[in-house]
Amino acid sequence: MKRLTVGKLFPPRGPSNNPIHPSLMKTRSSLALLAFAATGFFSVPALSLAASAAPTSEDRAAALRERMEATAAELKLTPEQKEKLTPLIKAEMEKVAALRADQGLKPREKLSRLKAIRDEYNPQVKAILTPEQYTQWEKKRAEARDELRERVKERRGQK
Repeated sequence: MKRLTVGKLFPPRGPSNNPIHPSLMKTRSSLALLAFAATGFFSVPALSLAASAAPTSEDRAAALRERMEATAAELKLTPEQKEKLTPLIKAEMEKVAALRADQGLKPREKLSRLKAIRDEYNPQVKAILTPEQYTQWEKKRAEARDELRERVKERRGQK
């Protein structure tokens, strides 16, 4: 039986024994470096997009405050009207948030309950606002519903 030596099993790789030509070695290492850099370059924007695509509850609350302030200014609400509307709107928003969080309901059921919530609060809002303000209020709500429908269509188109 022949005895195998380490030199025969794993021959030393020197400049003369290297099966990869030096110019190919540079190309391979350059490609590896480029691939590594490209993955880092493309993953950072993807992470920032993912972070910006999913707004936090604080972002939503800040956006809601801005919309409420803009609506109050647009409707030219008096301080008394603001005082009366604020608890109504907060109560409505809490019910809507609870409805959204309820995973056991089908979309059509959620929609019908959402309409019921809106129908519950609309007469109270109408009693606080002047007829002109209420007309503007309804117009703003219709615009918001249309925007929501568009976002839902976009999401469904992406899936």
